[in-house]
Amino acid sequence: MEIKNCSIISTKFVKEYFSVYEGFYEKQTNANIFEYDLEKFRLASLNDVIQNILIPSDIANPIEIIDCFLGLNKKLYLVLPAHYEQISIKNSIYLEYDVEDLHQFLDKKTFSRMLFITGKPQSGKSYFVNILNIYLVSKGFQSYYFSAIYRLASDIDVINSINQDFLGKDSTGVVTKIQYGYFQEKYQKEYAGNILAVAAKNPVVLIFDNFDLLSKNVQNLILSIYRIIMLNPGNNEVIFCFTTLNGTYTVLVDEELSKNCFRRKMPAVTFYELRNLAKKVDVISNLKDETLNDELLKHLYSITSANLSHIQFVLSKVHTKQIAWNSTFLSKSIESIYSETLAYLDQLDLEILAIFKKIKIPLSLQALQYIHRHSTKNETTFDNIYNSINKLEDLNFIALVLHDKQLYYYFAYREMMDYVPEPIAEDKVFEYLGDYYNSRNERIENILFCYIQSKNMVKSYDALMKFIEIYKKYYDYEPVIYYIDKVLQTFRLSNDQRFDLLYEKAEILANMSMWFESLTMLYELLPYSRNIDDIYYYICQNYYYLGDYDSFEEFIQAYQNQINSNSRLKLKINFIHSPILCIKGDKDKAKNLLKELGKTIKDEKFEKKNELLKEYYICCANCYFILNEVTLAKEYLYKAHVDQDDIFSVHQLLDIYLLQSKFAIYENLYNISLSWANKGLVLCDQFYNLRYISDFDFIIGLNLYHLKNYSGSLVYLKKASKIKEELNHKFDLALIRYYEALILYNISNFSQAISKVFKAAYIFKTLDAKVFYKLSQLLLVKCEFEMRNYERAFYILRQIAKEFELTAIEKEELIYYVTKIQQTINSMNETIDLIRQTGDFTKIPSYFHSLRNVRTINEDLSLKLLYSLQHLVDQNPHFEKVYKEIIIYLTNFMNADISFLVTLNQEKGFQIIKKYSPVGMSSYSFKGTIAEILKLKIIYEEKVTTMTYDSETILCIPLYRLSRLPPARSKKLSVRIRKNYLGFIFLFFSNEPQSESILSISNSYGIINSTVTNSLEYKYLSREDDYSYRFKVFREIVSREIYNCKIDFHPYSFGYLNIIIPVDVNISGVHPENILDKFTSYLAKYFRSEDLVTRLSEKEFLIFLPFAEKFGENSLKNKFVDTLKSINSEINLTKEKNIRISCLYALKFYEPSEQGTDFSESKIERIIEHLKGNARELIP
Repeated sequence: MEIKNCSIISTKFVKEYFSVYEGFYEKQTNANIFEYDLEKFRLASLNDVIQNILIPSDIANPIEIIDCFLGLNKKLYLVLPAHYEQISIKNSIYLEYDVEDLHQFLDKKTFSRMLFITGKPQSGKSYFVNILNIYLVSKGFQSYYFSAIYRLASDIDVINSINQDFLGKDSTGVVTKIQYGYFQEKYQKEYAGNILAVAAKNPVVLIFDNFDLLSKNVQNLILSIYRIIMLNPGNNEVIFCFTTLNGTYTVLVDEELSKNCFRRKMPAVTFYELRNLAKKVDVISNLKDETLNDELLKHLYSITSANLSHIQFVLSKVHTKQIAWNSTFLSKSIESIYSETLAYLDQLDLEILAIFKKIKIPLSLQALQYIHRHSTKNETTFDNIYNSINKLEDLNFIALVLHDKQLYYYFAYREMMDYVPEPIAEDKVFEYLGDYYNSRNERIENILFCYIQSKNMVKSYDALMKFIEIYKKYYDYEPVIYYIDKVLQTFRLSNDQRFDLLYEKAEILANMSMWFESLTMLYELLPYSRNIDDIYYYICQNYYYLGDYDSFEEFIQAYQNQINSNSRLKLKINFIHSPILCIKGDKDKAKNLLKELGKTIKDEKFEKKNELLKEYYICCANCYFILNEVTLAKEYLYKAHVDQDDIFSVHQLLDIYLLQSKFAIYENLYNISLSWANKGLVLCDQFYNLRYISDFDFIIGLNLYHLKNYSGSLVYLKKASKIKEELNHKFDLALIRYYEALILYNISNFSQAISKVFKAAYIFKTLDAKVFYKLSQLLLVKCEFEMRNYERAFYILRQIAKEFELTAIEKEELIYYVTKIQQTINSMNETIDLIRQTGDFTKIPSYFHSLRNVRTINEDLSLKLLYSLQHLVDQNPHFEKVYKEIIIYLTNFMNADISFLVTLNQEKGFQIIKKYSPVGMSSYSFKGTIAEILKLKIIYEEKVTTMTYDSETILCIPLYRLSRLPPARSKKLSVRIRKNYLGFIFLFFSNEPQSESILSISNSYGIINSTVTNSLEYKYLSREDDYSYRFKVFREIVSREIYNCKIDFHPYSFGYLNIIIPVDVNISGVHPENILDKFTSYLAKYFRSEDLVTRLSEKEFLIFLPFAEKFGENSLKNKFVDTLKSINSEINLTKEKNIRISCLYALKFYEPSEQGTDFSESKIERIIEHLKGNARELIP
């Protein structure tokens, strides 16, 4: 091993490392570079690093190591300051670490892993991770060390360090955004890609010391980079290592990250370790009285709370005989020891401690010297400060941390702060620190923070105005808002100062697309009568983006005189008014206004006329595009595009990119449109604006829709809609909902499409956007028709014909759907007649499929359908889905928003059997309402009842069956009719239902009641239990299903199960019937809803499996196994004796041609016989 001293002045290598290291220029000191020939050492573990590297080199504090690397000669180099902390000065530094489990983790072969070193403050986390760093570098790892020292600016420091290491640039404009959560995914990928590029040559370790001092956003960024590397492994290993406080680990690490993650919790020093450390102190090892020695060590262990740094401090005092190691030590506490130590300090030492006491954040030597000089008015030399710091560090009052190749010092033992006197009278330490940062042109956020802490209003206000100016250049608004609020809360400002800050905040909120918040603040500023024209403009702009067009027009009407008195203001507000008129469909009015605006700009003299002209051209391009006059829109945009280099407003440039992408879509040039959208997003990366990001996401989604990439389109539309919802940008949100519905319609997801287009139509109607409302209604017709909601489709068509002027294409489309609906109704009538004449009830399902959503123009025909339905149910009560179809039919017939079929039960109260909502409403909020309604006596009548409850109209249809009681039970009548209520049908309306429709339902009430009641009762009569059918019903349903499989040419199969229950099961306290009940419930869980089950005997089950094919046999077998596993697990959960339930099973697969549709008793007997003969035992 060699130790070389190299001068900072003469050695270029060291100069690179220490050129930013404060204090070295003043002291002209030497730096130490330690060189180690690794061939002479066997560094098999971290403890070998301590024993073979650090202790022989007299390095007491590994945190002071500025750099650690392998040279080209494969030798290990450590770089330290000349005056590094030495073991010979501070005794007994290092413990033997128990690292066997850590080495086992490191020896595993994997491409990415995480290490968390956690513990209490001062528990030795940074010591340990620096030793680990040396070990990993010796094994060939390329090391990157990032440390956070305090929360003030650690985010920016760490990200800048990552930028320099992996991007090779200082992205100041981007970095500040990271701190506040705005960090684009592409930067994460760029970082990860560059880390993997380094890892292509050597394994890499990235160490993040004090990770919990970083903001949540930066933590998430770093973890996201790791996730990308984890999913895209490279040639060599990549390790992310973090030191954090104990509680942080569980918050940061989720299940995915924990797969290749190791956590080492830094333990407190054990009493055994304390004994070993104490043996190295001569005074302790020479004490003959072992009982007293043991008692003294126990007291030391108690007062230091097993904290290593406190133990080292006390032992060093004992070693230098400043503390007596005898019975007097038993009366000492750690506080008294530190207090006694204060007696050894001079005035300068106390003054430095007082500065740390006030500031409470790490400071460099130069900052400390500046603050001390101004606080005490003494010209203290750098050497004096340096020597005092070393003295305080040796006494354990001050600890150090290395950050960005600079040493920072901080108060190590905060509990001692109360014992430190305050010789510095002026409480202006933070102000002097702010002045120091200001003199060195440090980051403005550091300066501002210090001045606010110092409570200096003048300097805080001036620093804030500079801060606002700088951050607005980068369009980075969040920190500006934070510090404006901080200054407003901290200081009592003058009216003018308060107005300036509130105005800045309102303008920034508008630029951040927080329009409602900005609007609130702007109204607060109106009484000040300053910048009034700008305030009027921002109020109008906010109303426009909020989609509150009525309030916009009310505002310009109320302030008409003030607006008209300023030509420029009037012009800019009309730039907002024009697109509103276009959206509302006031085509002529919009065009006239645009012509008037052009004439005004041409005739009148305005300052910066070119800027107004560009705004005008962009406004015209946008308006004519909305009016579908794209050729004219392109002409205007071209005029704005001529002097593109003169456009200094980023917003104008983004508007141009947005319009160009829209034009390209109109001309079917989708790749060109995507190119414009990507250019816009690149600009958004630099000047972050949520509104434009969502606009360009929307454009990309539209292009993907036209390219028929529907899944990709939905992803981008979802991203855009999420932002638009947050911004409350109603018109754009409605457009996105419309296109989502269009995509869902194209992929035949009609129910979801109805939900989306219904929301879009509602917003368009609220905004009075007539053209867009008409388009949404036409799409709604198509969706309703495809869902066979013919009544709704016809109703909407009729409304469209009444309310809107239709184009020739739209009229043709409307006639097409009217014709299709009439044809469907005629076809249904023919089906009804055919079923009644032939008695072929296998057509009932297809009949209901077409019937259920029909409401026709002719009310008598609707009544005829219901009577036909009753006839069919009377002859075929086993068709249990009738009541479900009736609910859907009634909901659409009445135009209800949501409906419920509710059954009554004395034990369970009420139960919702069926719920249906054509507009996708949730049933959750209605349950309480239903419970309240059921308490009302008025609904228990033999008639349809309407009521208003909590601002909603409700239609109640009671369901009951008639039962005749014998004469002996009657007091007055020979026959008494008793009403037995089964439940109710409830229909909820947001709008008042039509009286004609209510009358029609009332006239049909008897039919509805008997039909639904028969269907409901059959549901219970047809079932053996909740999961299996009675055999007779099973046979009839399976016969119909086999017929459908044959017609559609689908395969099917039968399964057989015979449950084997041990004979001694009763002895274990488990009843066989309970086992069988549980078995059927688990069987239903693991099989599909279309699979049918019946019982052949108490323990035998037959299962019909439509569409099941031979290649799926193993999958079916696994379902049987899962069923057995579940039942065995549940039964044996609380039993001492293990019970094993098994079964015999068999499967038989059929092609459509193998069986006829006649599923007779003889045929099923043959199937069952075949299955039983081939049954095999199945043991889980």
